[in-house]
Amino acid sequence: MTFKHGDRVTCMINDTEILDARISIDQDRTPFICQNLMHGVTANDKLGYYYSWMLGKNFTSIHVTNLKLVETKTWDNLAWKDILVGEDGHKRMVLGILNNLVFTSIHRGGLTKKELKDSGYTIENSTEEEVVEELTMEQLCKELGRTVKIKK
Repeated sequence: MTFKHGDRVTCMINDTEILDARISIDQDRTPFICQNLMHGVTANDKLGYYYSWMLGKNFTSIHVTNLKLVETKTWDNLAWKDILVGEDGHKRMVLGILNNLVFTSIHRGGLTKKELKDSGYTIENSTEEEVVEELTMEQLCKELGRTVKIKK
Protein backbone atom coordinates (compact mmCIF):
# COMPACT_ATOMS: atom_id res chain seq x y z
CA MET A 1 0.00 0.00 0.00
CA THR A 2 1.19 3.54 -0.75
CA PHE A 3 0.64 6.38 1.70
CA LYS A 4 0.74 10.17 1.37
CA HIS A 5 2.54 12.69 3.58
CA GLY A 6 0.30 13.40 6.58
CA ASP A 7 -1.83 10.24 6.33
CA ARG A 8 -3.04 9.03 9.73
CA VAL A 9 -2.02 5.40 10.38
CA THR A 10 -1.91 2.68 13.02
CA CYS A 11 0.67 -0.11 13.26
CA MET A 12 2.85 -2.27 15.48
CA ILE A 13 6.50 -1.29 15.89
CA ASN A 14 8.28 -4.27 17.42
CA ASP A 15 5.78 -5.23 20.16
CA THR A 16 4.38 -1.73 20.70
CA GLU A 17 0.91 -0.87 19.38
CA ILE A 18 0.86 2.58 17.78
CA LEU A 19 -2.65 4.04 17.57
CA ASP A 20 -1.81 7.72 16.97
CA ALA A 21 0.63 8.21 14.10
CA ARG A 22 1.07 9.92 10.75
CA ILE A 23 3.21 9.24 7.70
CA SER A 24 5.94 11.76 6.89
CA ILE A 25 7.81 11.61 3.59
CA ASP A 26 11.15 13.43 3.38
CA GLN A 27 12.29 15.28 0.25
CA ASP A 28 14.35 12.24 -0.81
CA ARG A 29 11.05 10.23 -0.66
CA THR A 30 12.08 8.29 2.50
CA PRO A 31 8.91 7.50 4.47
CA PHE A 32 8.60 7.62 8.26
CA ILE A 33 5.98 6.78 10.87
CA CYS A 34 5.74 9.78 13.20
CA GLN A 35 4.40 8.96 16.67
CA ASN A 36 5.08 9.49 20.38
CA LEU A 37 6.15 6.02 21.57
CA MET A 38 9.08 4.55 19.63
CA HIS A 39 12.37 6.38 18.98
CA GLY A 40 14.02 5.63 15.65
CA VAL A 41 15.66 7.54 12.80
CA THR A 42 14.54 11.19 12.83
CA ALA A 43 12.42 12.48 9.94
CA ASN A 44 12.90 16.04 8.67
CA ASP A 45 9.24 16.74 9.49
CA LYS A 46 7.91 14.80 12.49
CA LEU A 47 4.50 16.46 12.06
CA GLY A 48 4.46 17.59 15.69
CA TYR A 49 5.19 14.16 17.16
CA TYR A 50 8.19 13.38 19.40
CA TYR A 51 9.58 10.43 17.44
CA SER A 52 9.74 8.95 13.96
CA TRP A 53 10.48 5.47 12.63
CA MET A 54 12.04 5.07 9.19
CA LEU A 55 10.45 2.78 6.63
CA GLY A 56 11.73 1.40 3.34
CA LYS A 57 10.69 3.08 0.09
CA ASN A 58 7.81 0.60 -0.20
CA PHE A 59 6.52 1.51 3.31
CA THR A 60 7.81 -1.69 4.92
CA SER A 61 10.21 -2.56 7.72
CA ILE A 62 11.06 -5.81 9.48
CA HIS A 63 10.13 -4.05 12.74
CA VAL A 64 6.76 -2.70 11.54
CA THR A 65 3.67 -4.84 11.10
CA ASN A 66 0.00 -4.19 10.42
CA LEU A 67 0.55 -0.68 8.99
CA LYS A 68 -2.96 0.56 8.15
CA LEU A 69 -4.51 3.81 7.03
CA VAL A 70 -7.01 5.23 9.52
CA GLU A 71 -9.93 6.26 7.34
CA THR A 72 -12.85 7.00 9.64
CA LYS A 73 -12.63 9.37 12.57
CA THR A 74 -14.82 8.86 15.63
CA TRP A 75 -15.07 10.64 18.96
CA ASP A 76 -13.20 7.66 20.45
CA ASN A 77 -10.12 8.15 18.24
CA LEU A 78 -10.23 11.96 18.04
CA ALA A 79 -6.65 13.24 17.94
CA TRP A 80 -4.49 16.35 17.72
CA LYS A 81 -4.95 18.30 14.45
CA ASP A 82 -8.33 16.70 13.69
CA ILE A 83 -10.90 19.19 12.39
CA LEU A 84 -14.25 19.75 14.07
CA VAL A 85 -17.06 21.39 12.12
CA GLY A 86 -19.73 23.40 13.94
CA GLU A 87 -23.36 23.68 12.92
CA ASP A 88 -22.42 27.11 11.53
CA GLY A 89 -19.94 25.43 9.15
CA HIS A 90 -16.91 26.98 10.83
CA LYS A 91 -13.97 24.65 11.33
CA ARG A 92 -11.96 24.30 14.53
CA MET A 93 -8.70 22.38 14.88
CA VAL A 94 -8.13 20.09 17.85
CA LEU A 95 -5.09 21.49 19.67
CA GLY A 96 -5.02 18.96 22.47
CA ILE A 97 -6.96 16.30 24.34
CA LEU A 98 -6.75 15.53 28.04
CA ASN A 99 -8.90 12.51 28.95
CA ASN A 100 -12.35 13.61 27.69
CA LEU A 101 -11.51 17.33 27.58
CA VAL A 102 -10.88 18.72 24.08
CA PHE A 103 -9.04 22.00 23.45
CA THR A 104 -9.80 23.58 20.08
CA SER A 105 -8.49 26.53 18.10
CA ILE A 106 -11.55 28.66 18.88
CA HIS A 107 -12.52 27.98 22.49
CA ARG A 108 -10.53 29.58 25.31
CA GLY A 109 -11.07 26.59 27.59
CA GLY A 110 -11.60 22.95 26.89
CA LEU A 111 -14.96 21.30 26.32
CA THR A 112 -15.80 17.66 26.89
CA LYS A 113 -16.48 15.45 23.88
CA LYS A 114 -20.11 15.20 25.03
CA GLU A 115 -20.43 19.00 25.20
CA LEU A 116 -19.02 19.29 21.68
CA LYS A 117 -21.37 16.61 20.34
CA ASP A 118 -24.36 18.17 22.14
CA SER A 119 -23.44 21.55 20.61
CA GLY A 120 -23.68 20.07 17.11
CA TYR A 121 -20.00 19.54 16.30
CA THR A 122 -19.02 16.82 13.86
CA ILE A 123 -15.60 15.48 12.90
CA GLU A 124 -14.29 16.21 9.44
CA ASN A 125 -13.01 12.96 7.90
CA SER A 126 -10.39 14.55 5.68
CA THR A 127 -7.19 15.49 7.50
CA GLU A 128 -5.20 16.43 4.40
CA GLU A 129 -5.77 20.17 4.51
CA GLU A 130 -4.49 22.19 7.43
CA VAL A 131 -6.93 24.91 8.42
CA VAL A 132 -5.25 28.28 8.73
CA GLU A 133 -7.32 31.18 9.96
CA GLU A 134 -5.95 34.65 9.28
CA LEU A 135 -6.65 37.21 12.01
CA THR A 136 -5.69 40.81 12.48
CA MET A 137 -4.04 41.75 15.79
CA GLU A 138 -7.30 43.39 16.84
CA GLN A 139 -9.27 40.19 16.12
CA LEU A 140 -6.66 38.09 17.94
CA CYS A 141 -6.83 40.35 21.01
CA LYS A 142 -10.62 40.08 20.98
CA GLU A 143 -10.48 36.27 20.67
CA LEU A 144 -7.99 35.94 23.53
CA GLY A 145 -9.61 38.62 25.66
CA ARG A 146 -6.27 40.29 26.37
CA THR A 147 -3.61 42.49 24.80
CA VAL A 148 -1.08 40.85 22.49
CA LYS A 149 2.31 42.33 21.56
CA ILE A 150 4.84 41.04 19.05
CA LYS A 151 8.35 40.64 20.51
CA LYS A 152 11.27 41.52 18.29
